[in-house]
Formats: sequence, structure tokens, C-alpha cells
Amino acid sequence: MSEKTFSRIFKSAFDQPGDGKFYKLPAGLGEVKDFQMSAMVTVNDVADIDSATMLDEVLGLARPQYVLAGNACRIIPSDTLEFSVDIATKLSAQEKVPDLVEPDLKKLGWTRVAFDLWKNQVHVAIGDKAARRASHNVLQLSIEDAAGAIAASKNSQIATALNGGTRTGAGGNWTSTTNPYDDIATAITSIEDTYEAGEANTLIAPRPVWTAFFGNAYVKGQLEGVKFPATKIFPVPGLPGFTGVLDNNITAAAMVVCDKNKYVLMGQGPVEAEGYRNSAAGFDAWVIRDWMQPQRVVNDAGYVLTALLT
Repeated sequence: MSEKTFSRIFKSAFDQPGDGKFYKLPAGLGEVKDFQMSAMVTVNDVADIDSATMLDEVLGLARPQYVLAGNACRIIPSDTLEFSVDIATKLSAQEKVPDLVEPDLKKLGWTRVAFDLWKNQVHVAIGDKAARRASHNVLQLSIEDAAGAIAASKNSQIATALNGGTRTGAGGNWTSTTNPYDDIATAITSIEDTYEAGEANTLIAPRPVWTAFFGNAYVKGQLEGVKFPATKIFPVPGLPGFTGVLDNNITAAAMVVCDKNKYVLMGQGPVEAEGYRNSAAGFDAWVIRDWMQPQRVVNDAGYVLTALLT
């Protein structure tokens, strides 16, 4: 028998037909140098299916947490694609009216804001051959990621509405000796001094602004005994009743201060999803549609602080 018929440690059982036993490599025979003729499966034979090159995990599909819907704006559910929201200008009382003097007549002022919901959509299709050759369930992965894509678009569009307020003002550099509470107080006063604007209750900013805020000496004094935020939604230290929202779609070095119930409203219509198959062409497809529209309703209920890091 040729030396090539032996494995590295054991001789093949087929070297003794009908024996069915394995035999130790005889002393002095040495190691096999050519495994091809022994029909051993080597690393070269499994190069294309090596477990190191294919994991049951797909990287690159992770998405951040999208937090603006509901936390930085008010959601208005609607079964129809067109509707309107009426905004009233509140009455003011006439004070210290003298005896026997008829007070002035007062009336509500009205503004109507119309919503015409638009459609965000993701449409995916996978051919039969591609589906059968792929190492992963590509259609299922696409369906799962489509929901994330819809959420990303919604979050970005809400941020555009938040960033677009016309009441703005430059603050100081929060990375230096500027007191962030002074800048925030300016924004709050601007909102609440406008009677119909409402009550400021929400601060929205990107990560660098919040990092500067929590690292500021004036804020650190408010943090004693307070647990540092572990999520993107948190109570703001030193400002009772205020909610902080971290979102990197907000303009760099800016913070939006607002009454989230009046500044930006998001009309949320139907969300539809369906799958279908085109047998003639040979592909499976899936589509999701999200009918929505965010818009500023009471512009005076928001204030954008800018230039907070310079």
C-alpha cells in the first residue's frame, strides 16, 4: 500500500476490505504529504463555505433609536388623509373695571391649519434565483429593515419642522463659563410671554449640545444625587417639569425649546403593509406605506437657541 493511503494518524479502514477497523500508522512510515489521493476533505475543499466567512448574523442593519415622534411633538391620529386643526387666540380679561362701566367685548381669534398627509414608502422585491442562492433570508431582512427606514424618514421630517422655527436667538458657549440656564430661560420667557403659545416643557438637542450642558459647571451643581440619563429621553436637572430629548437630527450646536403639544403636530394616518408575488416574472415583493405629515402649528410655541458651542 502506498503511504498516500494513510491519514495523518490512522490508516483508512478501506485498506483492509471487510475489516472495518482502523490501524495505527506503522512506525517509521512518516506523515502523509499529499492528502488529495486519500480523499480527505481539506481546508481548500471548504473554502467557499468556511464558517469564518458566513455567520448567521448580518451586520450593518442596526439603526439608532428614533425618539422625536411623541416625545418632541404631539401626534394627531387620523383615518383620513386631509384634516384641519383650529387654533384659538385666548381671551384676556379686562382688569379693574370701574363700577357702572360696561366692559369691552372680547372674542376669540381663530386660525385654521390644514394637514394633507404625504406618503413615505419602502418597496422591496427579491428574485427567485437570488432568494435561493443567498446565505440569508434576504426578503425577511429587507422587510424588517423597511420599518426602520420608515421610522428614520419620519424622525428626519419631524426634525425639519422643529428646526424651522422663526423665533431664534444665539446663546453663549456652553463649553466655557456661560450658564446654560440663562439661555434656556430666555427661550422659555419668549414662549410663555406670548399668551397663546402655551407652556414650555421640552428641550431637544443633538448629543454635542447635551454633552456641553451636562459638563457645564453650572449644571454639575444640579446633578448631586441625580442619576445621569441612561436613555435619550430624560428629566432635565434644574428644570422641574422639563423633558430632555437627544436627537442628532437637530441642527448642530442648537437646542429647540418648545411646548411639544402646540409647536409641532404630526398628523399620523394609516400605515399599510402588504406582500405580493409576481409568478410570471419570478419574484416576491413587499411594500409598506406610512401616511403622515409634521408641521409647525403654533410657531410662537418654539424657540431655537443657536451657537451654543462657540
